[in-house]
Amino acid sequence: MLAYKFTGPEGQSAFTGFRWPLPRAGDPGDWVRAQTAEVCVAGIHACRVEQLPHWLGRELWVIELAGEVIASSHKLVAPAGRLISRVPGWPSAERAFAQDCAARTLDLAVSALRDAGLDDHAEAAASATRTADLVALARAVAGEASPLVATLVGYAADCSWDLDNGYFAMCAYVAATAFDNHSTASVVQDMTSEGWIRERARQARRLAAALDLG
Repeated sequence: MLAYKFTGPEGQSAFTGFRWPLPRAGDPGDWVRAQTAEVCVAGIHACRVEQLPHWLGRELWVIELAGEVIASSHKLVAPAGRLISRVPGWPSAERAFAQDCAARTLDLAVSALRDAGLDDHAEAAASATRTADLVALARAVAGEASPLVATLVGYAADCSWDLDNGYFAMCAYVAATAFDNHSTASVVQDMTSEGWIRERARQARRLAAALDLG
């Protein structure tokens, strides 16, 4: 079974530090085998296209899994796997992906401000060009808007800061949380909400299109 796997530089696992045998001269890397496979515990972890936004990393690989593949909501795990090839276009597409997430989060905050009758703040958010502008606005809004609206503006500031500092995976996570909160009208995170699920699915579609994953 073919799937996808994010790693750090030169195939190093982001969680365990394990260095994967890399493909050479068009041939797959060597097989890596585990004694058992259990989600989040042991085995070779990978993901489907629709799960990609949860695992952004420096390198993206096509991986072949062997043995019984266990599927969970956010990942796959199998007793064996080998890297087949790097996915072209990654990580060069990562910043544009995160910028799209940040723009959607800002648009959501602007709409929430307008719906709350805070048109001046909405215009300030829409015209903000610096993270500092959004941070200052989030502080100002905190005393005037509902907790939900203030939180959405804060998320827009967070996304902007993430972009400034190269935390692209965090920007996508914040965007999903913003749409989650908006859909439930609550500032309590719910990763089973309609807003979260739809935003993560949208992010996966955008990645698939940008990387021609089919």
